[in-house]
Amino acid sequence: MKVTLLVNGREMTFSEDELVQIVEEHLEKRKELKGNVDTKIEGKWFQVDLTQIKRELFQQARRDEKQEETRLLIQEALEKADQDSQYAMFEIKIQEKYWKTKSYREMRDIAYKQGAHIANWVEIALWWAQRIKKEEDWSKLCNESENSKWYKIVVWHNTLAYVGNCTMEHGNSSETEVFECSQLHRIQICDAVPVIVRKK
Repeated sequence: MKVTLLVNGREMTFSEDELVQIVEEHLEKRKELKGNVDTKIEGKWFQVDLTQIKRELFQQARRDEKQEETRLLIQEALEKADQDSQYAMFEIKIQEKYWKTKSYREMRDIAYKQGAHIANWVEIALWWAQRIKKEEDWSKLCNESENSKWYKIVVWHNTLAYVGNCTMEHGNSSETEVFECSQLHRIQICDAVPVIVRKK
């Protein structure tokens, strides 16, 4: 069987085998392109809106220990946010890394130059909360290894913390893993970037 088609303004005739091969090659290319879609979130601002958080998802205790730890943190963050209007709406970004090492003070200066500050535990917990919209999201944030080159620096209660994973150090931590580390105030940091926040 032969099929004649108009291609780029001219008629072309194809056999059935040729058409099958053309379609298979086209679908393979589409599949490759889809796999190469840029899923990187570093350097992009994301809006966090307290009214968009599905609070009912954080009412019931979770069986999974990591998920329950995150749920309790989110609940605490929601309570703080309800008492302080600065958390009602803001933008958050994981800073891209374009340096070898920086001190915490230098990272803070990067944020200030963008009219922002380094995120605190309330802000990052609210960001996580907004991204939990269905049951599968719990596992993605709390149990699966995060594909992130660098840890994130966040102000954590009375200290600083590394948050998430660092594939550059062969880590396999989830996005909600927290490593409190008071020494970060005093050292040059080579394996992390700041999470920064600006008000809407």
